[in-house]
Amino acid sequence: MKRWSLNPLELLLHVIKVFGAWIGLLVGILIFVFGITGLKSFASDESIFFSNPHLSISPDGTGFTFSKGVGGFEKHDYAYMGYKRYIKGVTGPRALNEGEHYYYGLIKGMIPIGYWELRHPMAECIHGAYITDISVYGLDKWGVTRNICHGYYNPGWIAHCAVCGEGIPLLMYLSESVASTISFLPSATTCSNYFYLCPYSNCIEQGAPVMHSCTGVSANRYLVNYDPNGATGGSMPGEYFYAGGASKYEGDEVISPSKLRNIGYTREGYIFKGWGTTPGGDPVFADGESWAKVSSALGTGKMANGSVINLYAIWEVAFDMTAEVERNLKAVDGKDIFARGESGYVSIVTKGYAEKIEVIFPEQLSEYNLTVNCLDNPQKVRTDKAPFVIPIYGLPDGEWRFGITVKAYKQDKCIERLLTVTVSGDEFGILNEIHTGLR
Repeated sequence: MKRWSLNPLELLLHVIKVFGAWIGLLVGILIFVFGITGLKSFASDESIFFSNPHLSISPDGTGFTFSKGVGGFEKHDYAYMGYKRYIKGVTGPRALNEGEHYYYGLIKGMIPIGYWELRHPMAECIHGAYITDISVYGLDKWGVTRNICHGYYNPGWIAHCAVCGEGIPLLMYLSESVASTISFLPSATTCSNYFYLCPYSNCIEQGAPVMHSCTGVSANRYLVNYDPNGATGGSMPGEYFYAGGASKYEGDEVISPSKLRNIGYTREGYIFKGWGTTPGGDPVFADGESWAKVSSALGTGKMANGSVINLYAIWEVAFDMTAEVERNLKAVDGKDIFARGESGYVSIVTKGYAEKIEVIFPEQLSEYNLTVNCLDNPQKVRTDKAPFVIPIYGLPDGEWRFGITVKAYKQDKCIERLLTVTVSGDEFGILNEIHTGLR
């Protein structure tokens, strides 16, 4: 028996050919499926409704009708009263995702239709005009009349919501074949006024808006309050944020801020450091922090709809101090270099309402220590002086350099400065100079 033998190149080409055939088959299947569905599974609810071939829009765009001007009568015996024509079936509201809640209210948008129910098997043109002014909706531009022809036309159907199963209280005259193509109806929108024209006389038989209240799913809403936490000026009203930055809340258009407000409070003697979740805590969020970061950090998705989030302004004492030693007799050898017996002072400038100032000299100069209670005389910027004299003898530990400590207090904040004083000459320099001068 003869066996087939393929060289490596032929084998590779054969594999490519087989693989290509499978890809082609898959593409063909997808095209076939999409051709059947008309790609509507990827279309929006609005586009499905407005692409219906039986739909006609009123000249002013606020109303709609189906099968305008199509005559004939689709006969249904009274025994068929309550007959149902299913489109999707009632499914109930979809499951909630994190950051969502159920609500009951007027649907503003497209209503999915679960089924149509036959309520009026026979219809006869008997109305002179449902609307006296036929210019409403611009129907006069369609040649609408006010005649009575007593002609029979399509029966009346009630659409039932696919979510809650409730009937939409509006009788719509349609053939069953047309009703089977209507899977969505607009509710409480600019184009939600349904009307029906008698197909024989073009007389307006019925006109009413489509209105339906139902259980829907909405993004959660959270109120963010900005607590001044001791601020002395300014204001910051609270504002609503929406889960995921949603643009709709319970059917209404909303604007979800993308970040926190910039600080609108002021506090005398303090600097704003950020927003905290407790009055005495550390700042957690910066000024103008993004809502995405705030939401993630606080886990708002697990909070109930309507939760209140309190953010507290965190303040830091706006407090600073400068201090330096000055000579009473200015010399070119520097402010911090003193001769024995020379006088000077410590100059202290505090900014931000100091509560207390302390100037501490070494033990041998403790008589010059100074404590200033600033609460008795509060000033936003103040200058204080602590005078001293360099002794001829008895410098601290016989050193030629010593330090002066300056401290300023504001609540629990302390600013400390260590100043250095240099004394020229040694301990006996002045005495030797005196002896020399007496000779």
